[in-house]
Amino acid sequence: MALKSTVINFHAIYDSVWMERVFLLLKRKYQLISLEELSDFYYKGVQLKNSCHITFDDGDVSFYETVLPILRKHNIPVSLYVSPYATKEQQNFWFQEIREYDKKLLSKFVAEYIQLNSIEEYPLSALLKTLPIDTLWKIIYEYREQTGTKPVSCMNMDVEQLKEVHSSGLVTIGAHTMRHPILKNESDESSYKEISDSVIQLSEILGEKIEYFAYPNGDPELDFSQREMNALKNLGIKLAFSTENRY
Repeated sequence: MALKSTVINFHAIYDSVWMERVFLLLKRKYQLISLEELSDFYYKGVQLKNSCHITFDDGDVSFYETVLPILRKHNIPVSLYVSPYATKEQQNFWFQEIREYDKKLLSKFVAEYIQLNSIEEYPLSALLKTLPIDTLWKIIYEYREQTGTKPVSCMNMDVEQLKEVHSSGLVTIGAHTMRHPILKNESDESSYKEISDSVIQLSEILGEKIEYFAYPNGDPELDFSQREMNALKNLGIKLAFSTENRY
């Protein structure tokens, strides 16, 4: 029986055995298509049946170390959405940086910074996602200073690794902002700059026009709005990916 065509998204992958099993399962159930084929569905009316496109967000180094060898082994096309800032400057995203932080202590810093008496009724991750990106990093710097915590080693691919991924012929690379903010939290200027700088600088790194984008976090209206959609259209982006759960 044919399955409804869909897009499936992954992030950091550390288990190569599990990943290969997932790929092989998807390959048995679907026709795994490239991003260019998906684009032709929208722009050229090419019909798709029982098709699946696979995406990866963030550019974690595990993509280079764990995922790329499996893609080559089984000739599987995917797309990958990265930050040129994280890649060039070897910087973590805010959620990578706080991964091993003491969450109770971090919650106290957040409560003090945004002047809440208590945040116990709110999940910390959800609360952090309501804050502008500059505020998030101010909290991180304050946590570091007061606890003596050192910056975390970069978890993302570097430029040479990204270029090797690009040259594989199996991975179409798109933009994913500069610092992975929740765009809806940002001012007009900040939102546009996060998007435009990521598209322009990634194009400079790879030497070709960037036509695809993935919204950080990706929930329509909660994480991005028509403002961001308009910005992407103005920048020549052909397809942008959300995390809305539908076929």
